[in-house]
Amino acid sequence: MNRLRVGFFSIHNPYNRVNFSGVPYYMLQALEAHPAVEVVVMGAHLRPLPGWAGRIQKKFRPRTPLDLARVTEPEDLDLILSVVSTRFVAEEAARMRAPVFHVTDATPAFLREVYGRDIPPQKDALEAECLAHAAAAVYSSDYMAARALREFPDLSPDRVHAFPFGLNLDDIPAAVPEKPPLDPLNLLFVGSDWQRKGGTLAVEVLDALRTRGVDATLTVMGNDAAGQLGHAHVRGLGFVDKNSREGRALFARELSRAHLLLHPTRADCSAMVVAEANVYGCPVAVTDVGGIPSVMDPGRNGVLFDLTDGPEEIADAITAMTGDAETYRGLSRSSRRHYEEKLTWRTWADTLLAIAPARRAGQG
Repeated sequence: MNRLRVGFFSIHNPYNRVNFSGVPYYMLQALEAHPAVEVVVMGAHLRPLPGWAGRIQKKFRPRTPLDLARVTEPEDLDLILSVVSTRFVAEEAARMRAPVFHVTDATPAFLREVYGRDIPPQKDALEAECLAHAAAAVYSSDYMAARALREFPDLSPDRVHAFPFGLNLDDIPAAVPEKPPLDPLNLLFVGSDWQRKGGTLAVEVLDALRTRGVDATLTVMGNDAAGQLGHAHVRGLGFVDKNSREGRALFARELSRAHLLLHPTRADCSAMVVAEANVYGCPVAVTDVGGIPSVMDPGRNGVLFDLTDGPEEIADAITAMTGDAETYRGLSRSSRRHYEEKLTWRTWADTLLAIAPARRAGQG
């Protein structure tokens, strides 16, 4: 079988799980494992060396940004993937022989308006230049693809595609872990930004459930806000480093014991925590906002609620999912199936290959 020869470029080191929430790392891993793809990493990124040599390499690795003008294009590429690297496409794609796909999860205006990022207007012009040179723009959600078409009217719809990113975890359970009994009901909240992720609302939902007689608890991972609440039924774990062995073990343990992920986010471009929950058979109660609907199949892997819904409406949805043990077990199993079919990096790679240009005549 002739394999598609793909150049892989990212300003973020794709050999480091920490960079950009692990997206370049896990995307590269999936492509390198794909039988229909031959990957060539572009740029000055170095594969980490094992043991003590790797520690020395990490200590003395270059701190300066990549010189884009010195990025060379390998011979006979069929496609170049530029992963969240707008400037590379804007400034260098025109000199590349292979078509360049711009892979991203947000527009500058979204990050500025919704996330409150300090992004100057020049970034919008750079993004427009990027999209003018990209053979395709690949977004992680339908919402962001639609937003890009509105913000950049010169962008042709036939060059825009949208499908979810995969799961950024190494330790994936072979099957759904055995969940504890539903009494008490274990809710999990994950997020570093307490306000944007809806942390206060999550606690209000917990209180609404307990007022109804549901013996519910809420575990919070990702920030220290919970520890300051002094709430008898809220347990705060603070920041959990999933790049450490201890952090990954803690994360797996909490998702294994959690019955439901409560994610009342106020703004999200691509909530990877949904896939993280679903792989552990944990359905999700999440806000219908931003790119969230692209990773959800309501009734199969959880429930969507409106941005205007309060704690009582959300508590209603949670009670419907968890009030009956057999109903909950079915939802837990279907959440795992949803992950396997829709939210893996292999699925992402397969979908990408379906829109990739065919191998050029005379190659391979």
